[in-house]
Amino acid sequence: GFDFLQAHVTVRSLVISYCLGVVITFLTVVFSSLQVSSVNIVSAIRGTDDDGSRNERRKISWRWMLAGLPAMIVPPLGIWFFFRKGLGLAWAWIIAPAGLLLGVFAIMSADAADSEFVFTFGASILPLCVAMIASRLRAPARLTWTLVGVYLAALWLAPISYSKLIFGHYLAADIEMFVLSGVMVVIAFTLIIVFNARLLTVIIQRGSGPRYLATSVLTALTIGFFAGGYVLGDSWDGTGQLFYLFGGVVAIAAAVAFAAVRFPRLAPALKMGIAYPLANRFRTGMAIAMFSLIIFSLTTFGAINASFVSLLKADGGDGGWDVMATANRNTTATDVQQALRDAGAPVVDDIAGVGAVTTFTGHSKARGAGIDDYKPFPVLAADGAFFGHEDARLGSYAEGYDSERAVFDAVAADSSLALVDFSVMPGGFNDYDFLADVTVENDRFEPFQLQFVDTMTGTEKTVTVIGALASQIGPQYTAGIYVNDAAYREVFGEPAYLRSYVKLNDGVNSGDAAKQIEASLVTQGVQAEATQVLLDEAVAESNTFIRMFQGFMGLGLFTGVAALGVIAFRSVTERRQQIGMLRAIGYQAGSISLTFVLESGFIALMGILSGVVGGMIIARNLFTSGQFAGAGGIQFTIPWAEVLIVVGLAFVVSMFMTWWPSRQAARVPVADALRYE
Repeated sequence: GFDFLQAHVTVRSLVISYCLGVVITFLTVVFSSLQVSSVNIVSAIRGTDDDGSRNERRKISWRWMLAGLPAMIVPPLGIWFFFRKGLGLAWAWIIAPAGLLLGVFAIMSADAADSEFVFTFGASILPLCVAMIASRLRAPARLTWTLVGVYLAALWLAPISYSKLIFGHYLAADIEMFVLSGVMVVIAFTLIIVFNARLLTVIIQRGSGPRYLATSVLTALTIGFFAGGYVLGDSWDGTGQLFYLFGGVVAIAAAVAFAAVRFPRLAPALKMGIAYPLANRFRTGMAIAMFSLIIFSLTTFGAINASFVSLLKADGGDGGWDVMATANRNTTATDVQQALRDAGAPVVDDIAGVGAVTTFTGHSKARGAGIDDYKPFPVLAADGAFFGHEDARLGSYAEGYDSERAVFDAVAADSSLALVDFSVMPGGFNDYDFLADVTVENDRFEPFQLQFVDTMTGTEKTVTVIGALASQIGPQYTAGIYVNDAAYREVFGEPAYLRSYVKLNDGVNSGDAAKQIEASLVTQGVQAEATQVLLDEAVAESNTFIRMFQGFMGLGLFTGVAALGVIAFRSVTERRQQIGMLRAIGYQAGSISLTFVLESGFIALMGILSGVVGGMIIARNLFTSGQFAGAGGIQFTIPWAEVLIVVGLAFVVSMFMTWWPSRQAARVPVADALRYE
């Protein structure tokens, strides 16, 4: 179970949550009010778009400047008083220079702060601020913001550590990077989409060329991506799976192009479905970003969980053993196989081999090389049968050794060498918060040293770690530094081998064998569990934990779908006159209804696809060059069934929410609509 999770509610947390909600709502209202206050009067009366002309700079108001100085205690208020009301500067000339200074400062201080978050935050806001200034100077908006989107996509999606290229080493990163990466990837894709989505109308154009030219090109690209995914397979760090994903995205475009040609009545509705949302880039961009951010979170969590689950289910996840039997400290059954013989248990004939290790006594502490303080951590002795087991597996091992078997043999023979469990390596976690400072590439690493001490006697010993066990049974059972019998005796004295790992003959059910072992030795304080059962429990816990977070994020998706329905209802009311004009020039009621559905479908589909693509690339980068790059044996995995369910459900529900207002639009009487004011 989730022993590390405990229900804990405080008044402070409730107050903070309430205040955050109020502040976010207040900021949204303030921003909307500022937008409304800057609407051009003539454009508002005529009902046309703002011509985008820049207002002249306001006169300097010394009164507001003086009021702004003491108001700097609340920076947003002071800045508004001093710069906006006092100096009369446009927001772009206030926010952009401040952002440039903040970005440069963040990049320059990232190395000293040892923070990847600080570096990437600074590197991300710089182009946004430059683009704000460029737009103010009337630079081409499409080119400017598209370049910003491409830059952010390259910064966050390329499997490259730019901080290492600049500073020569990796910077510390934690969960905050997930939040920042999601926001920046969504901004990148949203900018690219809203300023370039009109290019999608090319695939539904009916020019003088071949009718199915766009369909043929897109189909060829789809086949190429699928072929590339098939050829790559699981190699190249999961790139083949991304090829399948890209192929699916292009296949959707090919299907739209085919439908536009095969069913000519769809073409006008498809064009309107793309063109109208892009008439208001900001509103459309916010709607797309809302969908994209939620889908990004759902799919990224799903891919990370699927990758870890695939590791648990992979060969070697059980460590090469079928049953784990643990005795208490008062037992006389230190040799499980002999105890079963003495008890006359039939299961003894099903045992192919037994390896034994000690359990945590609570008297050992460990630390890495160059670390001053020790941390409580198990130091375990393992017998020759444990190291000599033919099916034993390592998740990663040190350079200089030709094979996993050579590593096991070396540790068994040399008391200065040791193994660790997977939870000590990068990407792992354990209850002791003990991690090794080592870099793993292609399941290999440079040997590193650890030092441990017996807290009862003060005896210390330094060992060189040359391998990490592949067993994924769980750090609560396997966490520790594994040494041979001689090394353990030097520090802790006589080892008590209380935990036995049992290998069964082929064809023997491990669950039944574990029950028989426990039933035969329960009076001697022995408990036995099948390793496959422990792995299944670990998978179930991982899935439950992730599903809990995905459930909360799914509520956000539901809110987004509801908001899309509200937008559709408002759109019908605001566009009654336009609907009348379309009907007057020949649009049928069905085409009007389809247009409204496709408008919402365009927003939902762009948000969903950008979120899925961005989330999967980020998840892959985590396992190739990011947080879990050193976790040996983990392969990037896309949970296809989960992705298809999330994508399909989100899109279908979005369409359902816009179906009702689309029917309402189709029923608007032409004459009434043309007279509507």
